[in-house]
Amino acid sequence: MLLCLLFVRIQIMDVLKQRGEEITQWLRFIERLELRSPEELENKNIKLPQYLYYSIFSEQEGLIDRIISNNESIPFLEETGKRVNSYSFYNHETDTKNDLFYTLRRMPSLSSEEENVYIQVWIDLQSDSLYKMKQSLPKVFFITIIPIIVTCFFITFLISQNTLKPVVKITNTAKEISSTNLDTLLPLNNNGDEIDLLASTFNDLFVRLKKDFDREKQFSSDVSHELKTPVAVILGQTNLLRRWGKEDPEQLDKSLTTILSETKSMQSIIENLLQMSRLEGGRITPSKEYFLVSELTAQISNEVKSISPSATVNFYVNDSITIYSDYELLHQTMMIAITNSIKYCPAPLVLNIKVEQVVPTQFFLKAPVTAKKYPVKTSIKISDNGPGFSESTLDHGFERFFRGDDAHSRKVGGSGLGLSIAKTIILSLGGTIELSNVHDYNDQVCGAQITITL
Repeated sequence: MLLCLLFVRIQIMDVLKQRGEEITQWLRFIERLELRSPEELENKNIKLPQYLYYSIFSEQEGLIDRIISNNESIPFLEETGKRVNSYSFYNHETDTKNDLFYTLRRMPSLSSEEENVYIQVWIDLQSDSLYKMKQSLPKVFFITIIPIIVTCFFITFLISQNTLKPVVKITNTAKEISSTNLDTLLPLNNNGDEIDLLASTFNDLFVRLKKDFDREKQFSSDVSHELKTPVAVILGQTNLLRRWGKEDPEQLDKSLTTILSETKSMQSIIENLLQMSRLEGGRITPSKEYFLVSELTAQISNEVKSISPSATVNFYVNDSITIYSDYELLHQTMMIAITNSIKYCPAPLVLNIKVEQVVPTQFFLKAPVTAKKYPVKTSIKISDNGPGFSESTLDHGFERFFRGDDAHSRKVGGSGLGLSIAKTIILSLGGTIELSNVHDYNDQVCGAQITITL
């Protein structure tokens, strides 16, 4: 509405500007005619516009006399010079207020020392059809704008309803989604618009949440399964001791040994889960430092001998290589891989541990490779001479509580958390860990390999 009124105002100002220019042009024209009587204008066959009026006045000794005029209702007004002024007066005959646009100036060509001659030209805006039409525009706009606004309102309402319909549908569907039906997806209109993009983004989110929820659900189920067995064993041995076992020294010793073993197994599971949770939650921050690889290999060699005296460990590494990482966490990860080989490989076990460092091609070295001087990539490969990883282990080996044997049994010991912990540790160190098999010249599997890259 304000824009309409502004438009009308601009139109009226344009009309007044045109009329002002027209008044000035007619005044100059009449001035050049040097009229002394009304008949001269008629004799020259000059017709003025119906809305245009003029008067010529003579001034002698302070008295003003009208000489020529085509409308004597307007008196001698204030001299305007080269400007155009407005003038308003009340017309008693028509009982209305009239607005004039006029100019009045002295005519030097007809004036003398005793007499001054003035010409006054004006337009009665009330008789100007163009001005009256544009004056009535606000009323026209006001009359026409109401149906336009009503029509626009209904059109906008229909468009908004049609636009918001998929949003309402998405909102209602989202309200019904809970942990029991995370596989429910939001509806898509397949229009390729922003609403479809939003729904698709939420669907991707729900898919990821479903995977995480299913994984945690499976994790809870696996924890229950893993803890159920030692708890059942402890409970059975305790009841056995309560009934008659404490009277039998041999049975007492056997039951206590079993309870202690199962308790340690439960403690190991809980500690491993806590460590993984703290690493994933960032509550354990790796303490990185520079250390020689020879320090790490020496400790690992001694520990393997104490765990499996018959095992052979071959190191392929330059003892002067420096590694920048968390010593304890890296040592724990490597021992997890080695312990797996000890559990699953038949004797005699042969372990091959190869450590390499690669410098990016943009660095051309003149000095020995050290992590202190250059940004290097450290690769640690631990392989054995066992049966290798099964296909299911290659696909799921890093999942919690996963065991390589088909029966998912406890016959080889452990909790199935080793590789999961190893992956969590390596990720916290900013590296990667992969499972693969070693093949001989005949492309037959001749061992398992775990590759750690830092």
